[in-house]
Amino acid sequence: LNVSAVVITCQDGKQFSAMLLCGLLLYSKLVKVPEDALQIFAVKRAPINMPPSQLRYLYYLSNIIRPEPVLPHFRPVSLVSITIQPVPLFTKARDGCRPYIEIYNEDRMLLSTLQEYDRLHMYTMSEGKVTLPLDTTVVGDVVVSVYHAR
Repeated sequence: LNVSAVVITCQDGKQFSAMLLCGLLLYSKLVKVPEDALQIFAVKRAPINMPPSQLRYLYYLSNIIRPEPVLPHFRPVSLVSITIQPVPLFTKARDGCRPYIEIYNEDRMLLSTLQEYDRLHMYTMSEGKVTLPLDTTVVGDVVVSVYHAR
């Protein structure tokens, strides 16, 4: 008997499991498009409302593994600013936030806007949105993390 088994688990039992399983179905060429993989997951486990960013990564994977791959470019990209709308309500009073950003490029910190708590701007709901200037250039593998200072 020549059988292989894969065990996939995650905290909520759906979100990350769905992402991993759909990626595996695409990579093994059992399906050609992310929607087909999501349909299999919905039938076998449960319907999932996958966030746009995760669905985008499934499309990236399907583009890379197809017979004529569409590879991501490796050109520098300018990050001018990040806008968050509406303003997240992360303070104890639930009236706004004090965001800061860390940008990692190829596993090294490229930028951090963290400073003393009192120097960070307190964005309130009445402002409608948060716009944080970045003015930095990245290429390759990039992670942008947004935090709330406490």
